[in-house]
Amino acid sequence: MKQDNIQYEKRKYGRGTMNLDIFTYTSVRPFLNDYFNESKLIKSLSLRRWSQTMGFRSHSTLHDLLKGKKKITLSHLFYLTNGLELSDKEKQYLSLLIQYENAKDSTEKRPIEKAIIEIRPEESTVVLQEQTFKMISEWFHMAILEFCKQSNVSPSVSEIKSGLSKIVSAQQVDSGIRRLVTLGLLEEEYHAENYTYKPRQNRLTTTDGVSSEAIRNHHGQVLEVAKVALKSQGPEERISNSCAMAIDSSKLLMAQDLITEFRSKLYNMLGTGPVKDKTYQLTIQLFNLTN
Repeated sequence: MKQDNIQYEKRKYGRGTMNLDIFTYTSVRPFLNDYFNESKLIKSLSLRRWSQTMGFRSHSTLHDLLKGKKKITLSHLFYLTNGLELSDKEKQYLSLLIQYENAKDSTEKRPIEKAIIEIRPEESTVVLQEQTFKMISEWFHMAILEFCKQSNVSPSVSEIKSGLSKIVSAQQVDSGIRRLVTLGLLEEEYHAENYTYKPRQNRLTTTDGVSSEAIRNHHGQVLEVAKVALKSQGPEERISNSCAMAIDSSKLLMAQDLITEFRSKLYNMLGTGPVKDKTYQLTIQLFNLTN
């Protein structure tokens, strides 16, 4: 999949650049681990030296935080920011993530979610870098986003659950909505004693050619859903066809361009106009059958 208009924040260091944007993270620990792993490559940073920069008495504390053996709390914020090259706004965002992860229930989380969305730059809410995609790699997140486009009226949680009940569980809807809201991909509004949801962006994709376990798992899940649809839906509901072909493999890049163009045209043809009454899944597979 391809992401349009991706903007990365690049931090310059002595030996290269770091392609990390904290605003694309919804959890502190993955950001810290990615920051450390890139710093090891770019600056030859060791855990002990990083811990000293932060001001921890022992590097074992930082080790336990990175490995999840200790919970990251606001008491660690001062130390962490000592070892991270962040702007004031990015430090605020880090603080909000820590508060969100330590909130006890949805009542505490909602105002923090709102603050997270407000502080995140608009262009960052559409960046599906690998670490962001991991958060929503389970296929039903995209189904929820697209379902919320069906009507001019933003649906409530109960309406989303009802509309997707054939293939998505109520628990998946609940967890999916919370992740999408936190990432800024769904906008949450309160109307008539109900929370309603609408997508913040018209379309989301990821970068082409990225080998990622999360992306592979996503496509695998979609294929499993397709198998269910093949058995449960009649030909009036689905379109299924396939063929084997002997090919000139030097033209595979041309094939990729044609598939991308077709997918875009189909999306625009089916997805534009005033009436959207169904949510469908398109999956295209072209793979090698040869040893």
